[in-house]
Amino acid sequence: MKTLQEITDQMESTKSEINRILLENEKSTTSAVKLIHNLKEIDNRKLYCDQGYSSLFAYCVQELGYSESNAYRRIQACRLSSKVEEVMP
Repeated sequence: MKTLQEITDQMESTKSEINRILLENEKSTTSAVKLIHNLKEIDNRKLYCDQGYSSLFAYCVQELGYSESNAYRRIQACRLSSKVEEVMP
């Protein structure tokens, strides 16, 4: 299974490939940690722009179907994990 970190910037990052990786993470037992890591990768590389979204928030709400409050919480966790290493295992 390919991870978002394995997708190079030169590769065609298709919407379906990114969404498939995120949805697979939702089903696993460590889904929260994987989801945060993947959102951080999407945010750092601005992969949401490649899909036509102006922000990670818009991508999470419109493409992934999260409610606004769920999208906000996940994005905050993602950005906090970038600042504080102890947050993520």
